[in-house]
Amino acid sequence: MRIADGLRGILFRIRGEGLLKTAQVLVDAALPASFGVYLLGRQIAGALADVAIERGLTSLRKRRELCGLLPSEFYLDQSKGARDCFIACQNSILAGIVWVMSEAWPSRFIRLGANEVEIGYLYVLPGFRGAGIASALISSAAASVAGCRVYAVIDDRNYVSQRVFEKCGFDRIATLRRRPLWGPCYSSS
Repeated sequence: MRIADGLRGILFRIRGEGLLKTAQVLVDAALPASFGVYLLGRQIAGALADVAIERGLTSLRKRRELCGLLPSEFYLDQSKGARDCFIACQNSILAGIVWVMSEAWPSRFIRLGANEVEIGYLYVLPGFRGAGIASALISSAAASVAGCRVYAVIDDRNYVSQRVFEKCGFDRIATLRRRPLWGPCYSSS
């Protein structure tokens, strides 16, 4: 089942982002990597007046029909069975997405228990970056799971995401290291 999910994800990525970008992602996955684990320490509001935040797969599917092809982060419900997301729309145009993972849809990096969630796969379309949409998505997702411990796992090379999550109240609590080619073999340090 995992192999089929992986192949499906690769095909979605090729269709959405092209063969070259997909090949780069696969090469990166085969190399050792380091990720920061972040925990929400204090909720910081990130709402924007001209951005509508919508929750759920129904909203996402309606918006996708109007947009044409989008990056693979917008199709995790089809490629990985994702169940909960938040989308941002500016002037009724799809601008970004973030996914919420729980025990029902597990994290790819950490084992989530009861009352724990991970916010991940954040993506803001290039024309909308720098306007606070990522912060609004993170804040909305975190507010929706009040009472839960909220985590984020961010690639150490992704400085922009690190800054946005920190701005939204997340603190780095650990580092995960992935060994090359051995799948989900992670050790915290």
